[in-house]
Amino acid sequence: MMGVSDDPFRDPAGLLQVFARVPDPRDPRGRVHTLASLLAVTVSALAAGQRSVSAIGEWVADLPSAVLAGLEVTRDRFTGGFLVPDAFTIGRTLARLDADALDAALTEWVLNRTDVDSVAGWRAVAVDGKTVRGSGRPGSQTHLLAALDQRCGTVLAQRIWRTKVASRRCRPAARSSRRASVPGRYPAPQPTAWRRRRGSPPYV
Repeated sequence: MMGVSDDPFRDPAGLLQVFARVPDPRDPRGRVHTLASLLAVTVSALAAGQRSVSAIGEWVADLPSAVLAGLEVTRDRFTGGFLVPDAFTIGRTLARLDADALDAALTEWVLNRTDVDSVAGWRAVAVDGKTVRGSGRPGSQTHLLAALDQRCGTVLAQRIWRTKVASRRCRPAARSSRRASVPGRYPAPQPTAWRRRRGSPPYV
């Protein structure tokens, strides 16, 4: 973790290093596992097809030592063995985590490893919303609004809205929100500036 550049575009950070920037909601007293390691374990388990906290706990318990070392799982200071996090520890930490901070960290990591340059001065961004299945009764369901780079398939921004009306009203803000959260890659967003210009905006 030491010696990581503050400029992610000059020295792109690894996944563990990006996760280290996410605020840790836990009490500093009694921490056994680093938040970066717990998040890396969770993301790796999800990528491996695990879809529940209990499944993630079982998956990490079966990992070989080399993989545990790569995920920076904490070692016992006396025996040197790995202290594998259980499902309860992972689930309790995720429940208290700042979801927006985690989303920003993952987006930064993805953008640093994806070719998102525009083509001939133009860039196609698709904005669409979906209702999350099983998120509540009709009228109180959660709606996700996302902006997707059509060239590389990268989600540039994603927001949660409780009503579809709110998501339609906030599409210009969502289109530029992720540009503001990753300094150096994009200019400061001007959500309404393009409306005062003639012609089409550079992001469609």
